[in-house]
Amino acid sequence: NALVDSDVLETTISTDNMKTIVDEIISEFSTWSGNSDEIESEAVSDEIKTSVDEFLTQHGEIYDELTKMRQHYEGKNIRTEIDGKKIYPQNPDRKIMQYAAVLSNLPIDNVGSIVVATHDGDFTVVARAFEERFGFGIAKNSRTLKQWLRES
Repeated sequence: NALVDSDVLETTISTDNMKTIVDEIISEFSTWSGNSDEIESEAVSDEIKTSVDEFLTQHGEIYDELTKMRQHYEGKNIRTEIDGKKIYPQNPDRKIMQYAAVLSNLPIDNVGSIVVATHDGDFTVVARAFEERFGFGIAKNSRTLKQWLRES
C-alpha cells in the first residue's frame, strides 16, 4: 500500500505545480536591491578566482582524499585541475564559492550571513575554514542550518 495516492502525488509534483512553487519561493525571498552586475564582475574576477584557488590548494590533502573516496565509491572523477593536480571541485562548485565569498564581504541591508546549503563534501569538510577565510557558512543539514538561523 502506498502512503500517498499516486494520482495525488502526480498532481502535486507536476512540472507546472513545481514551477509555481519555485516562483513563489523566489518572489518571497527576492529582496535583493543591490547591483548584480558589480557582484557578477567581482565574483568572476581573477582576484577572487585566485583567492579561492589558493584556498583550495591549501587544503589539497583534504581534496585529494575526497577525490580518492569518490573514485572508490562512485567510480568516477569529475574534478578540476589546479597546479597540475586534478583533485579540486568542479567549476560550478568553485563559482558558488566565489559568489559566496564576494557576497559575504559586502554590506547588504537586512542580511546577517551568507550560507551555502549543501551536502557536498567539497564544501562541508572544510566548512569552518570557508567561514574563517571568506566569511560564509556551510549548512550541511537542517541542524546546522538552524544554528545559522539562530545566529543571524
